[in-house]
Amino acid sequence: NAVPGVVKSPEGTKLAPESIPFFVEWLRKNYLDLESLKRAWNVASSSFGGYSQAWNTWEDVKERLETYPPREFRHLRDILRFKADVALARLRKKIDDNLAADPNEPMRAGGEISIFLPHTGWGIDMEGYAQLMADGGAFYPSMHPGWHLEEVEFELVRPTYMQASMCVDWAKGVWSAPFESSGGPQWWSGGGKVPFVPEVRELQPGFTFTAGTMKQLICTYLAAGFKGFGLWCWNPRDAGWEAGEYALCDRNNQVTPRAEAVGRLGRAMTRLRRELWQAHKEPLVGVLQDWENDAMWAALATPGRDRYRMEPIKARIGAARALINANVPWEHVTFRQIEKGLAARYPAIYLPAVMCLQSRLMELLSDYVKGGGRLVLDMPGAYLDEFGRLIDTSRGSTFERLFGVVLHEYGYVNNIRRKIGAMDLEGFTAVMTPTTAKVVKKYDDGGAAVAENRLGKGTAVVLGAAASLHCFRPGNAEAEELLVATAVGKMKPEFACRGAIVYRLVAPKADHYFLINEGRARTVRLQTSRKYRRFEDPVAGKPVKPSAIALEADSAAWVRCVK
Repeated sequence: NAVPGVVKSPEGTKLAPESIPFFVEWLRKNYLDLESLKRAWNVASSSFGGYSQAWNTWEDVKERLETYPPREFRHLRDILRFKADVALARLRKKIDDNLAADPNEPMRAGGEISIFLPHTGWGIDMEGYAQLMADGGAFYPSMHPGWHLEEVEFELVRPTYMQASMCVDWAKGVWSAPFESSGGPQWWSGGGKVPFVPEVRELQPGFTFTAGTMKQLICTYLAAGFKGFGLWCWNPRDAGWEAGEYALCDRNNQVTPRAEAVGRLGRAMTRLRRELWQAHKEPLVGVLQDWENDAMWAALATPGRDRYRMEPIKARIGAARALINANVPWEHVTFRQIEKGLAARYPAIYLPAVMCLQSRLMELLSDYVKGGGRLVLDMPGAYLDEFGRLIDTSRGSTFERLFGVVLHEYGYVNNIRRKIGAMDLEGFTAVMTPTTAKVVKKYDDGGAAVAENRLGKGTAVVLGAAASLHCFRPGNAEAEELLVATAVGKMKPEFACRGAIVYRLVAPKADHYFLINEGRARTVRLQTSRKYRRFEDPVAGKPVKPSAIALEADSAAWVRCVK
């Protein structure tokens, strides 16, 4: 989607005239008969689906599709799904051809694009790519902050983990690694996606790369679950585009402290590679990413509200930010993974701005809650289903039985202000009446703001605030506290480190903690409820005292805890 100096704008929900016959064939395979298609495209609704009433044959569909109203959402979703399926089929063929030619040659798929871009709204299924690579080789992102962090205004530390984690979490059970990651500073050549993110057009995509910066990046990649890393590049280009940037060596081709730091980390990683490859995260919270939700947001954006494509991504960034800052272990979980039985891996599942809550997912989440899980839905949540229809949230509905409230409608903080406690709210709120749920927090007008329903062995919570969207940008401490407290309830993480970000990987012989320091040098204490035989720095080969870990300014530390 992006090459140096040239950006190709994806067509999203638009169909080229020559692709319409192929799309109609796809529709025939997926809907079997014309009446099923018309029902799916809301022919009987009071909205815009009535246009298909006059269709009597598939030829009618082919001839009149170009003029179908863009305000009917299911057909826009189907266009995106069609494009995604075509791309996946092409990748599947490439994998099969490659395996036939040489079964021992690995392939990679992923791309030199930001994980924060609205891929679904362009007809891309990144999780689909990742899962196909289980047969083909590896799923990889490119990790260059100047190129891939426009959406977060070039913030580095936390978004690096979010991007890495998203790739690893899409690729559960698949080899994943950043085959191309920055080795040195960037000043000029980043910002390649500015046409997609006009808000940062005037921002400089500049980063200082010290030895500490490289430690932050490599330790973050490890913590997220990457199986290795590759660096672009050893020595810099000497002219033109990217001259003097990205490299481990300086502009005079001299080895730098950052290159030496990466070398030391690389030797430790190589020595412990089998242990690291066995390691896994132990999340307390799963943050939902669902292709259908992202697609419906993209459909909502089609009449010209382009910002809507980014809303689910911003919400996931916000939820992740709050959990990272509170040192709550988390990972992304998708609908497909829940459908395969993975929900029980997560003591809590958080739904950030899941405006489209598909019917099957609501059924699966109901079973998850009954089995003992904690489910949290923030705003705007549960608005439309997978067909673009209003979800029934009345008394007796699946929604009401799950969450214990009747959701009447949304509110929006604009002409009327709202607070929860002392916190001023922004964006969406909820107008709801509890049925079986108890009110945990109220708005300043006395209405239910947070409602918690006991169902079976678990709980389902409606958080009547756009908490995850509220946390998209740094500095919203009240919103982060509200989100985390609602997400985890009475549960507590097994480890903590006041004054630093801490992540953990668990392996049979040892656990690995990665402490990321942002700011001045400091000494911190790693607290954990687990008992270990020995704490060590695997890079320096020295013992570590967990009650007094020295962190360099803007750097990171790796602590191996032997069981």
